[in-house]
Amino acid sequence: MTTDRSHLYRKPDRLRQLSAFRHTAELGSLSRAAEGLSLAPEAVALHVRELEHELGAALLDRDMPGITVTLTPAGECLHALVHPLLDELGGLAARVGAAEPASAGPSLHVVSEEGMALEVVSRTIGRLLGEPPALGPRVRAGPFHEGLKRLLAEEESLVFGAERPVPDRVVFRPMLSARWVAAVPAGHPLAEREAVTVEELGPWAKIGPSPESLVPGPEGGEWPYRHPGLQRNVVVETNEWPAAHALVEAGVGIIVCESLAVPKTSRVSVVPLTERFPARTLGLFHRRDRPEPRFLRHFVEAVWSEFPDASSEHRDRAGGTDSLRSGRGDEPPASRSSEPPAGDGAGGGGGGGGGGGAEGRADSRAGSPARTDPLRKLRAFCFAVKHRSISRAAEQAFSNQPTASKWIRDLEAEFGTRLFVRSTGGIAPTPAAKRVFRHAMPLVHALDRLPESFAERSRGEAAGGLRIGAGQTSAAAWLPKYLGRFRESCPGVEINVRTGTGRERLEWLRDFDVDLVVGAMDVEEPEFERQSLGKSRFVLITPEGHPLAGRESVDLADVARYPSVGHPADHYTSRVANMVFRRQGLVLDRVLEVAGWNEIKHYVEAGVGIAIVPEMCIYGSDRLRKVPVPGAFPSRTYSIFTRREATPALAVEWFLGIVASDVGCGRRGGTLRAPGPGVTGRQDEGVAGWQDEGVAG
Repeated sequence: MTTDRSHLYRKPDRLRQLSAFRHTAELGSLSRAAEGLSLAPEAVALHVRELEHELGAALLDRDMPGITVTLTPAGECLHALVHPLLDELGGLAARVGAAEPASAGPSLHVVSEEGMALEVVSRTIGRLLGEPPALGPRVRAGPFHEGLKRLLAEEESLVFGAERPVPDRVVFRPMLSARWVAAVPAGHPLAEREAVTVEELGPWAKIGPSPESLVPGPEGGEWPYRHPGLQRNVVVETNEWPAAHALVEAGVGIIVCESLAVPKTSRVSVVPLTERFPARTLGLFHRRDRPEPRFLRHFVEAVWSEFPDASSEHRDRAGGTDSLRSGRGDEPPASRSSEPPAGDGAGGGGGGGGGGGAEGRADSRAGSPARTDPLRKLRAFCFAVKHRSISRAAEQAFSNQPTASKWIRDLEAEFGTRLFVRSTGGIAPTPAAKRVFRHAMPLVHALDRLPESFAERSRGEAAGGLRIGAGQTSAAAWLPKYLGRFRESCPGVEINVRTGTGRERLEWLRDFDVDLVVGAMDVEEPEFERQSLGKSRFVLITPEGHPLAGRESVDLADVARYPSVGHPADHYTSRVANMVFRRQGLVLDRVLEVAGWNEIKHYVEAGVGIAIVPEMCIYGSDRLRKVPVPGAFPSRTYSIFTRREATPALAVEWFLGIVASDVGCGRRGGTLRAPGPGVTGRQDEGVAGWQDEGVAG
């Protein structure tokens, strides 16, 4: 789904091409454009021809005799795109004039993109609460890299996920092995098969993992989702297992996963694969140089007793839990360990850009503003802000680290302010750099997408993909219906669904890592546009057989009498819940804190406690009882957020049009339309009340 943009930055005259075309279009003459740019007419004509070759369309009508030139329809389309961008770029300099508290106490980080990790933990955690030594109330779900970072910073005690390369000071404890299966919707033609081959899965629409969620393959083999037969017909990419599972249940596609990842109550059918792929090993990561967490033994024993078949090999090899303290048998091979780089400063050596060698040396010699494309400098700056790394920025700008460092120093001189604080641990953007980034990144993104935008506007066809940031609940309960209808109308558009907290989603949107986000964020920022979807209420969920399960409604005093499960204390929904209970003179008996509505439901099903959750996150397959809490909690409005762009991608406009036709409203400041005859205006039950994962306010 990534697009190779190296051709845009290998040559130092990208903006000269656009400026030559714009001057020619506005002055109507190659000679007058050459005079305004202080170039020879032949150079202006060459720049325009290069642009025509790249875009695959004639921009100037050369059949017209005379001194003046005339734009073709394609040229008029390109001029409409380029004119505002170059104006914005020219006036950029004139327009430029709290860390989250660390979690306290021991905690377990569950890798959320691995369904088997979530399923294993949710089915065993209830055994440990109340048994000394207890597991503790802190359970967090998220990507592996986040858990590893927190583990190295001593903000996490354990990380639970699949085996992969880790730094030397981290030990992996293998616990379970899972076989690979195909999960298909109920009633699917393959559902009744005793086994299926990879080649038989090839023609069917598939749900695939996002590139950022892939882990290196095992030694001597590959994971099945890397098989060429399974890389065909991938219609949706997502890095979140609950979303992938919900998409399979909705009939959007099939997925290849581990047998442990499919819940017992799932409505999908599981079909074994005939091919014998290497089994993926699941286990615990912990620090080698820190004492063993007091609850590690109890957690391992609980998992092994719940999954005796999947854990037999590792139990026999470990000889019990005595080897946990010493780490015996847990160390990954030296060839698979890699310490992540500590960061880089602006003056660091090395450099690993794709533009090293002769081109990097030429940039270093020529690095004056007259010979260096300003767009290339801005791109290096923007990605240095995003990645907090000069070497990563150099790769994105197709240069080397010394050249990228010089470009950033040039920008600091041009803007008259310091943009980065440099230290031995890396770089950090200053407040001025963040202001520059807010203005510069939209320009870099728009000029990056110029070939796609031109193709879309001139041909009326969506180019590229659709990247969506969503919470767990919206990805699993709300998106499948609309993505299915979007695929019917735009079958050639690739889709990527990425999940995260509300704060993360807004950062992805601001950094142009996604095209739109879904959430209940109470933000009113001029850089974003909002399309309202509706409001949602909160309800109480209990396990089946709970004393409150048969009630028609409950009040806050009823809820406070029983142990509860909820988000961490710094989460928005927890702050609101605590405030509501305090006003009634009540205190929640919170026995478990976990991030994500899907994880909360798993622990409620396991009998850990009750919880207040959005009604929209409850599915028919959940083994839960829902009880209203009338008037206790304020409803929240949920929306789709997009960036304010002069030329948004057609895929974004068409997706928003599908949503608008369903919920009966449009985006602020624009008219939305849906493509093709496959889009209907049917109002589906419950759409106006969907609920997203709670976010920090």
